Amino acid sequence: MLGYWLYLEPYTLVEVISNNALLFNTYTGKHLEVHNNTRLTDLLKSEYAYISENDLRSPEIFDFINKMKKYDLGGIIKSSLFEDIPIRLNSYHEIDNVTIGIYDSGYRLKELTLYINEECDRGCLHCKSVYKQLLYCTASENRRNKLELEEIKQFIKPAYPFRINITGGNIFNHFQLHDLIIFCNRIDSYITYLTNYENVNFLSESSLKIIEKKNSRFIICINIPLHEKVLFETIQRLDKSKLDYDLEFLVSNFAELEIIDEVTTRERLRNYSLRPFYDGNNLSFFKDFVFFTRKEILKIRGQIQDIKLKKRFNHELHGKMTILANGDIYSDINAPKLGSMYVNSLKDIIHKELHENKNWNRIRSQVSRCNICIYNSLCPPLTNYEKVIGRNNLCHFNPELS
Repeated sequence: MLGYWLYLEPYTLVEVISNNALLFNTYTGKHLEVHNNTRLTDLLKSEYAYISENDLRSPEIFDFINKMKKYDLGGIIKSSLFEDIPIRLNSYHEIDNVTIGIYDSGYRLKELTLYINEECDRGCLHCKSVYKQLLYCTASENRRNKLELEEIKQFIKPAYPFRINITGGNIFNHFQLHDLIIFCNRIDSYITYLTNYENVNFLSESSLKIIEKKNSRFIICINIPLHEKVLFETIQRLDKSKLDYDLEFLVSNFAELEIIDEVTTRERLRNYSLRPFYDGNNLSFFKDFVFFTRKEILKIRGQIQDIKLKKRFNHELHGKMTILANGDIYSDINAPKLGSMYVNSLKDIIHKELHENKNWNRIRSQVSRCNICIYNSLCPPLTNYEKVIGRNNLCHFNPELS
């Protein structure tokens, strides 16, 4: 009997969850959704999807295939053209899981954040909590903890990370700052010095002058209320140094947004960004400013391989680690520590993360709410925001209705 094989274009993403499905053209954004239709989702779940002439008489299947063709998602081809089963529908463009082997062999971390000290006299309102959400400075009452340069060298010696973030409390009060800068200048890593804007005046001219311009930059953290005169002096000093820098304004409500808008307009600032902060009482601000919509998600474009990688690991967290001033090591600052740089080697820590902890593999398809949503492969990866807010789906659509 004459029949057909259903096929997908190589750039078509398919997500099937229960009796709902999404077919998405990763080039054009054209997409087709299936809702509460077991017949069609069973077809899409099949390893080899055969469609008979009788199947094509079904209006729902006929219409579905026509829409697939219209949106360049796939179609059907006569089975008589092939002697054997020709098309494996759900190969899903699998990505070889080579990550564990690469990292076990001592491969470089993507990013390492070092909190080199804990002392700072700024007294910022949310000092103890911002770093749990964002790459940000933080201080502690225990001012004695600090990372020593020789210990840092020994820990990262097997393979220098691609990027190293130097932060802490007031990092410019670190007793080995000058030598640390010299070391960072010499290694094959991109260095980011991250500090509060009011602390830049603690950086000596001699240390500022030796910072390598080619592989270094500053991130200047700015919180509200701000001292505009100090901010302007900080910007002037960094401009004079010719070093790259970014200004990051911490914002938690619309009143702060207005202040930031006034300051950036008055000072004609250009190279700045806004970093939303959840303070426990501003979920409505996050819903307006951070939560994404279905329309935004469907604007995603890219190589299907890159989108499929989201099913394997969290590229926002993967390959990143943090070391606090007491030596404790984290692959996720909101999860239990992996160990200590004074006790464990880098290889041991990476092995533990890959084989036991698996924070790097925290993906949307494995967490509540997102795991029942057909858009989870398109959504941005999970971040610290979800853990701090206590909600995985930072979006404006109901996954049960998607």
